[in-house]
Amino acid sequence: MFRKSSIPLIVAVLLFCMFATVPASAEEILVQNCTTEFPDRFLCSTDRTGVLSYVPKEGSRVRVGEVVVQLRDEVPRAELAVAQERASSDAAIQSAIKEAESIELELTAAREANALARTAVSAYPPTHINRLELQLAAARYRVEQARHEKRIAEKSLDQAQALVDLYSIPTKLSGIVTNVTKHLGEGVQQAEPILEIVNTETIRVKGYVTLADSFRINVGMPVKVYFQLPGASRRGQPDAFDMENAYTGTLGYIDVIADPVRNEVVVWAEVPNETGRLREGMWATMNVIATDPAQNPGPGLESRNNDLPPVAAPQKMDVNVLPPMEETPRTFSPTDTLPRF
Repeated sequence: MFRKSSIPLIVAVLLFCMFATVPASAEEILVQNCTTEFPDRFLCSTDRTGVLSYVPKEGSRVRVGEVVVQLRDEVPRAELAVAQERASSDAAIQSAIKEAESIELELTAAREANALARTAVSAYPPTHINRLELQLAAARYRVEQARHEKRIAEKSLDQAQALVDLYSIPTKLSGIVTNVTKHLGEGVQQAEPILEIVNTETIRVKGYVTLADSFRINVGMPVKVYFQLPGASRRGQPDAFDMENAYTGTLGYIDVIADPVRNEVVVWAEVPNETGRLREGMWATMNVIATDPAQNPGPGLESRNNDLPPVAAPQKMDVNVLPPMEETPRTFSPTDTLPRF
């Protein structure tokens, strides 16, 4: 059993533990009139001229690596087939090897015949042996030449494959097809925009903060965003901000240049758009949950302070340690010149 005098003490300890976990210095910095945009985009264009043979429809969903633009490629594919046949055949190498083996066999037979000859006259004169040796050397060079041409054929195959790849464009990200400016059967020029793919999984909220507030926030701080949605207000009134449903995200950028006229700094945060309800061009209000700047120093501030050498504390000088000054009387001689006053 606790005494009555100990109850207020226990209540005080519990209240201290509850409020100790909440940062008293945390505050929300309001960022009004924010605009929205999708940061992840992919603009499709070709590296060569051609005629379109496939273009997806607007609103189609595509995944990473899927071909979204295809040009007519009958001619380069035929060249690719020829290059594949040349690269896959090693008949020239085998023919050169057999020719070299035949000459080497003939040379060996001539040398053995001269070794078995019992007369002073050889069966094959030296000029014939030398001719066979030169033919063997030339045959071996033809083997190396055939292998070299084989490697060139393999490189030509890679070149033909790269040329075929220029006629198709795979997407670099997943998203929705928008802004289709060219259609099936139309001709396109080099670097001419054909369509755009937008990833709607993440939306960027961009606004302005005062120069003073920019020193109180840091990249990585949490944010709460409220969007202006239809139906958030009563019937007959303009669309209001949906203050009941807050989207959470992270502050991703603080501009390093301040507007000298408005005395403001650009900031943006990225918010997940899992439901796909948010659209580009919507108005939003963002609250940056800022903590004590001493607990969250600005980018690079802590590292710059750590790079500075430690400053030594000033030392007091003890006058009693100084040696006493010796006074020596000065004597004047008759030749000294007295000073004029």
